[in-house]
Amino acid sequence: MSTPEPEAIPEEYHSLDISLRPTPTTLIAYKQFSSYINNRLASIIDKTIELSPTVARVIEKRDKGAKIMLLNGVLIGEELQERKEAEMEKLRRKRGNKKVQQYGTIKVGDARLKIMARDEATDRRIELYNLRQEEKEQEQREIDDRKERRLRKRQEMKQAKDKRIVDKATKAEAKEAEIVRKRAIKEAKAATKLATNKSN
Repeated sequence: MSTPEPEAIPEEYHSLDISLRPTPTTLIAYKQFSSYINNRLASIIDKTIELSPTVARVIEKRDKGAKIMLLNGVLIGEELQERKEAEMEKLRRKRGNKKVQQYGTIKVGDARLKIMARDEATDRRIELYNLRQEEKEQEQREIDDRKERRLRKRQEMKQAKDKRIVDKATKAEAKEAEIVRKRAIKEAKAATKLATNKSN
């Protein structure tokens, strides 16, 4: 798309006062307005002329023209983008069933090979995932077995300790009972001996 030629300013406008000219819509007219404003502002600073409402009007016209040119540029850009998209859509429709890839058209056989390779890679990933899951489960089972063995060992040790305590208590009771029995026998013998001595 070629850029539009700047509009030539008609000869009659050169003789007109700049404030009477139409709003600038070209770069040349915009530059003339800017030059006029700069010269007037410089003269006002130098105090060679007084500030007039004409300068304010010219500034307004220049700003308005700048907005118009800016909006025109945006619109032209949008139109260009829409035209490009329409041309791309037209090209896509023209190509029909061809599948456009990064490096050109892909053939059916190549596409099948790529799909097969992708499926194999997916299967490998799934197998690896399953293997990892099985390894994790196996590790968890081993950890659970170790915990169970430790718990069983602790329980056996506690049972053995309890049995030892019970055995010790039973032995102590038996020993005490033996002492009581021996004491009773001794007392019986002493009573018998005493009864024999009295009868004599």
